[in-house]
Parts: sequence; structure tokens; C-alpha cells
Amino acid sequence: MLFDRVGAIILKDNKILLVTGNNSKFYWTPGGKTLENETNEEALQRELKEELNIKASSIKFYYSYKGENRATKKKGNFGYYLIKKYIGKISPDNEIKEARFLNKYEIKNGKIKTSPGVKILVNLLEKDGFL
Repeated sequence: MLFDRVGAIILKDNKILLVTGNNSKFYWTPGGKTLENETNEEALQRELKEELNIKASSIKFYYSYKGENRATKKKGNFGYYLIKKYIGKISPDNEIKEARFLNKYEIKNGKIKTSPGVKILVNLLEKDGFL
């Protein structure tokens, strides 16, 4: 299945990497829309390069759901991939204001505003022993 949006789950020290944009008031997983004639994995690689200047060297499908994109208000299919290894140093570009590794408590207590998909992911990652 081709997803409308793909997201990267990058974990480190029991924390998940989330990003926020210049005009945004919430955080989300790195990633973005799939373009025509692009696989989910190609879209994810392109987005990681554009947003964070990294290349995933290990991509594994983790979870998908149907929902609404908080930024665009469009419904779609969202796919998330575990990125166990990547090449390069995380360096946000001009569309990303900040990239932060956050623990489950920072996300669950509501002090850090996130997309609905992040909350779903955190619960699943916790259940599966990743966080």
C-alpha cells in the first residue's frame, strides 16, 4: 500500500525524535508526503534528507493507520517506519525549526504538543518495549 504520508521513528536512549516547523505549535515525526512514482521508502529517504540531512541505512515498516493530518486537515493513510540506523548528523533544514529527542513522559503529560499520530505511536512503542 502506498501511504499518503510516511513517518520515521528514530529512537535513541528510550526517546523518539520529533520535529517542528517554523510556524507550527506542535511536534511530529520526520517525514512527509509520497510523490507520484515514489515508493514509501523512497519518500521517507527523500524527506529525511530534505528535513534532517540524514540517510536511513535500516528501514523497517512498523505501523499504519487512517486518520486526519493535523496540518492539512486532510484524511489519509499514514505509514510509520523504524529507522534503526542512519548516516549523517541530524541537522534540521530551513523548513524544520527544531529536532528533539523526547521521552514518553514529555509527550504523554501534554506539555509538548504533538500530532495525534505521535500519541498513537508512543503508546504502541511503549507496549512493544521500545520506549
